[in-house]
Amino acid sequence: MSDSDDYFRKAEFLRIGVLGERGSCIYRIFNLITGLCLIVCAGEDIRRYRIPNRWIAAAVLFGLLGQGAEALAGGAVPPGALGGADKGIEALTAVLSAAGRMLLAGTLVLPMHRLGMIGGGDIKVIALAVGWLGFWPGMQAVGIGLVLGAALALSRMLRYKSAAERFLYLSAYVRRAIREKEIDVYYDAQRDGRDCVIPLGACICAGILIRGVGM
Repeated sequence: MSDSDDYFRKAEFLRIGVLGERGSCIYRIFNLITGLCLIVCAGEDIRRYRIPNRWIAAAVLFGLLGQGAEALAGGAVPPGALGGADKGIEALTAVLSAAGRMLLAGTLVLPMHRLGMIGGGDIKVIALAVGWLGFWPGMQAVGIGLVLGAALALSRMLRYKSAAERFLYLSAYVRRAIREKEIDVYYDAQRDGRDCVIPLGACICAGILIRGVGM
């Protein structure tokens, strides 16, 4: 066995032992921290109907670091070789791709926030879902969160016996939008209060964690 073959064998053994095949130790640590940040975000949303930016920022940071770590864990290359630069480029590309997905997702749902249908924290959690999990798995996670949110909203309406009132409000909102050809803000906290509010961000965080188990 040549020295170069022996080097590659040892390097591959080190990569598998320290980084792992796909879900490297570092990658899994970053994923774990991201998941813990999401749990905190969900708790804050349930408790205060608000998600602090610092916890969202932490989740985004470690989610992006995880994307880079996953790309770096793809293989071992000799120091100073061209492959080392290639791995660095792959990691940077993975991070930039995830950040681009976050930006795209946040931009697409921004009109819903301006109409008062979702909160600013909800937008950030949706963007994180698409950036961290990937576009299609992220959309699945958001879908799971929306189903959980719909179930929670229905249970709340039944509890407060406000289902008929909310459906009448929605139908009046739709009729007014069609008649006036102008879409107004659907929910205003000062006008509508918080009886009809659900922690949608927490529901989407739960969707991310449920879908993320399959990563």
